[in-house]
Amino acid sequence: MKNIAIIGSGSWGVALATHLANIGHKVRVWSFQEEEKNLINDERKCKFLPKLIVPEGIECSTNFKEVIEGADFILHVTPSKFTREIFKQYKQYIGNIPVIICSKGFEKDTMKTLDEVILDERPETRVGVLSGPSHAEEVSISIPTVLVMASKDKEVSELVQDTFMCPHMRVYTSEDVKGVELGGALKNIIAFCAGVAAGIHLGDNSFAALITRGLGEITRLGVALGGKKDTLYGLSGLGDLIVTCLSEHSRNRKAGKLIGEGKTIEEQPVNETLLTQENITKILQTFIGKQEQVPPIYSAIKVNGKKLYEYARKGQQVELKPRQIEIYNIDLIDYSPKEKQIKFEVFCGKGTYIRSLCEDIATKFGTVGYMKSLKRTQVGDFKIKDSITVEELNKIVENSNMANTKNNEANNKANNKMSNEIDKKIISVEKIFEASPSIELDERKLKLFLNGVMLTQKYDDGVYKI
Repeated sequence: MKNIAIIGSGSWGVALATHLANIGHKVRVWSFQEEEKNLINDERKCKFLPKLIVPEGIECSTNFKEVIEGADFILHVTPSKFTREIFKQYKQYIGNIPVIICSKGFEKDTMKTLDEVILDERPETRVGVLSGPSHAEEVSISIPTVLVMASKDKEVSELVQDTFMCPHMRVYTSEDVKGVELGGALKNIIAFCAGVAAGIHLGDNSFAALITRGLGEITRLGVALGGKKDTLYGLSGLGDLIVTCLSEHSRNRKAGKLIGEGKTIEEQPVNETLLTQENITKILQTFIGKQEQVPPIYSAIKVNGKKLYEYARKGQQVELKPRQIEIYNIDLIDYSPKEKQIKFEVFCGKGTYIRSLCEDIATKFGTVGYMKSLKRTQVGDFKIKDSITVEELNKIVENSNMANTKNNEANNKANNKMSNEIDKKIISVEKIFEASPSIELDERKLKLFLNGVMLTQKYDDGVYKI
């Protein structure tokens, strides 16, 4: 019996855990959600595999140390876009324990394969890749499956192979880590195209052509990037391509099919089980701090002397470079499950685009989103709660005029009252700059300054009173 740690409690992580527990191994699964942990431990259910009864040999925890301690190897099964972020959180507990990548894809910003991401963060890691034609829905119910385990460390490959093997699961080994990674990642593009073909009702001839020519492209690119041709014609290339292009279990095929049917991205179904108040709050908190943000194309930022929205209006492509921003705090105000709308309050630094932030939040939920409305409540020290509308100001003046009589003393009182009310509402220039340091100028320098001449005194950058 082996002790296995699985990082990630999605459908594939739980399916692998179920297979291993069913053949006698002890499995601990890490989840970032307390709710998900309780569902697995207490109700023996997985929200991504609703028909599955989770075996007793599986325990779930939100604590990395608890999950990893004493493990013979670690299966990393998180979405590719979160691989680096999550690995950073648990790499301190690894020691000499092998880490096996079970996710498929590239890191978006660097276009690195996931084994490269792991080795970037911890070069001494004993890393491997487990891939091949496999759907969680089938592995979890013991349908015969064949996988390939790749590692430059033969001991690691054989350890995983021996652990997984049983009458309904066969595992081949390989030293071609790059080829296995690339085969699993690149086939997603062709699978998406297969979905589009299904959505526009093309026939078997078209599917055969797509898969055949798609495999040729995958192989040529894979070899150019360091993989081996034989690997890409094996389980992780050809095998994975067939199962992903033809199966209704495939998410990439489903997405392509919806596009082919003429639906927009916003019409894609959202996994409502992920949109809990607790989960939304956790996701929002991950945005606090300094970070880089890609500005929206419809913005006033200049590139080569032209504003971005000028390029956008002409349909011209332009590189959108990330900019350094800082978010000081972000709080969930309200969430409407029916409308799938999140209302939040954010306190952020200069240059932050809330429109881009909304899109980034949706991305972390594995979906798309947009900013429906924006209300600015504070700029610097000025807060909207301290503001007054023109209508309110006119009302004060009208009330004063109504109080005017032929009695001069009464009129003076009414005018004084109006002035006092206006003074309470309007922030004076002196009030705005009362905390700013002063610069005293003689009459000659003041005249020059008022005519636009730059002061020659050596002061630090800042706001001053003259």
